[in-house]
Amino acid sequence: MTIFKVIVIISFFLLLSVLLVQFVILIKINRKLKTVKTFHDQAQTKLNEKNLREEIITSNLLKMFTIRNAVHKQTNHVHVKAIEHAPKSIQIDDKLLANCFSKSKVALIHLYWELFNSYINNYWLNKNNQLKTVFSGDVAKRTGDVGKMIIASEQLVKKLDNILEDILKEDKK
Repeated sequence: MTIFKVIVIISFFLLLSVLLVQFVILIKINRKLKTVKTFHDQAQTKLNEKNLREEIITSNLLKMFTIRNAVHKQTNHVHVKAIEHAPKSIQIDDKLLANCFSKSKVALIHLYWELFNSYINNYWLNKNNQLKTVFSGDVAKRTGDVGKMIIASEQLVKKLDNILEDILKEDKK
């Protein structure tokens, strides 16, 4: 064997050794990148969950304040459109609510909706389950159906305000 062939063979083995080391290094880098990507994905998921939680809380409170405003408008005069446009249901799954609020606050949220729906059923729906547009009685004297509805609205606004206040209080941890 000539010296040239020996050098070529040694060079070939050195090149293979370098390639093998590079391959091992690439595998390790790839594993590290997967770990970093997994960590990033987990962080992104947590951020998305936090954003979803904030969105659910905001959406729920917005609906509740819309209801409170609609009922409050009825304390002075009949505002059918306010009641007509007020949300009629929470439309948020109980599991999502439980992820965003404590058990006591979820119970208060349900109570809020129950009070509002009871108010609608008792004072706003006619025999055909349609919203009334005309009420008997005198607004100024608070007589008849309109008087009952105005008084019920005043009482309900106070209850809704108390519930909202309790929901907006920070939980002690």
